[in-house]
Parts: sequence; C-alpha cells; structure tokens
Amino acid sequence: MGRYREQRREPYTAEHLYDIAVDIESYPTFVTMFVAARITQRDDNRLRVDNVLGAGPLRFRILTEATFEEPLKIDIVSVDGDGGDLSISWQFDAVDDTSTTVTLEINHQFNSPLMTSLSELLSNGMERRILNAFEKRAHQLYGPGST
Repeated sequence: MGRYREQRREPYTAEHLYDIAVDIESYPTFVTMFVAARITQRDDNRLRVDNVLGAGPLRFRILTEATFEEPLKIDIVSVDGDGGDLSISWQFDAVDDTSTTVTLEINHQFNSPLMTSLSELLSNGMERRILNAFEKRAHQLYGPGST
C-alpha cells in the first residue's frame, strides 16, 4: 500500500486553492498524469468522476467520488472496486488573510499488476508534483500571491 503526505504553506487564500482543487474537470490541463476527468453525477457537495490516468502509453480508468466541505476540505475515494482502493484528501487551513497551509494525503492499494506498476512509477514524488502543479495553476489564475 502506498501512503503519501505533503504539506506546505501557499501565498493564496484557502478559497482560491479550494476552487482549483474542486475544478476536477480541469486537472488534465495542468496535472500531467491526468489524461481525462469527466463528472458523471453531481449532488450538493458530492461528485462522481470518471478519470483516466496514465504515463506514456499506459492508461487506466478509475471512478471516484469526491465530497466537499467548502472551503476547508475535499475527500476523493475510488468507487469502482475493480482497481483497488484509492483515497485522496485535500485540507486547506487559512494561516491569515493571504496564505494557507495545504495538506495533500494520498493512499492507494491496487489489485491489478498493471495499476500497481503504474502507481509505483507515478508515486515517486507524486504528491510533490501534484502540489507543484496546483501552485503553478494558482500563479496562472491569481498572480504570484503574497509573500
């Protein structure tokens, strides 16, 4: 089972960072391992998402459910059962009016040898790469942020 956790302070509001994280269908435009993300169902603070992840020619599909606690937290879990277990948790804790501590936790255990191999390939520094992609996206959308 892979378990990863990364935490950092970002010069953006919790609302801004939450807005980026909740815009799941945009992930393929700025997070390299996301090939596609399509929302298939919306209910209040819950989304069902059909995701395609990959690296190079390797691809796999995983269905997830995301629940939201705006602007504090987003929890994402796999719901298809075939691929194994995946959970991703985003936590946004405002430090002050212009900065936020972001915590990203990723836990996964896959049943398929292909998905296990792909996850091992992608997992090396994955949480850091994801946070870096979100930081770059925040800079594109909101400017350099305060320091």
